[in-house]
Amino acid sequence: MAEKPTAKPALQKPPGYRDPALQKPPGYRDPALPPPPQRRPPAQLHPAFRHPGKPLPRRRRSGGGGAPSLRRALCCALAAALALTLAAAAAAALAYLYYQPRLPSFLLLSIALEYGPGEAAVAAEDEDGDVATGAGPFGGFAQARRSATEVAAAASAASAVVVDEGVGARLRARFRSKSVRFKVEVRTRVGILVGGKGTWKVPIRVECSPVSLKRAQGDGDPIPCRIYWFKCKSDSVNIIS
Repeated sequence: MAEKPTAKPALQKPPGYRDPALQKPPGYRDPALPPPPQRRPPAQLHPAFRHPGKPLPRRRRSGGGGAPSLRRALCCALAAALALTLAAAAAAALAYLYYQPRLPSFLLLSIALEYGPGEAAVAAEDEDGDVATGAGPFGGFAQARRSATEVAAAASAASAVVVDEGVGARLRARFRSKSVRFKVEVRTRVGILVGGKGTWKVPIRVECSPVSLKRAQGDGDPIPCRIYWFKCKSDSVNIIS
């Protein structure tokens, strides 16, 4: 007897297997299904029904090309400004090397100090306080470089000076012995005189150290004084009595 051929067992399909013959191509749509609803553009009201003064809605532009163009314009402007700056710097450097400019030099041929009219006040020194004895004006003058100028002022009291009996007795005794000490204070204004033209004058105050009557009438030793500019104290100077 002839043997019948045995049937091959059917292979089991793995889970999730799909038959390629039954798969639908991409974009396929069953014609039996209803068509999808189409989106309508938003309805715009008639201008007569719109709020007065309200602008119409703007349509959006596709692509968004405004921002890149603005950035491109800014980059071009910065590049042009940088190029102009470099060109100007190069031109200035070439001009400096070619012309070689130098700062101007000035030479003062004559310079002097110009003092305005002032006043000199004299006070007698005492333990209980200085006693003002008088004041006198003096005229203005000009002082050249490395020179000395003699200024005289006659101090006189406008009225009698009233002092205590003890102070008066001490001053009288010291005046007879020429040991009384006087203080001199000068107030004036000073400026610079260049080429016959003067500058604006600033106020100054000169205070001299107390000097005895005997020394003032002696051989003329220098008297140390101090100059004040705008209420600021400067270095001391020596004035010949």
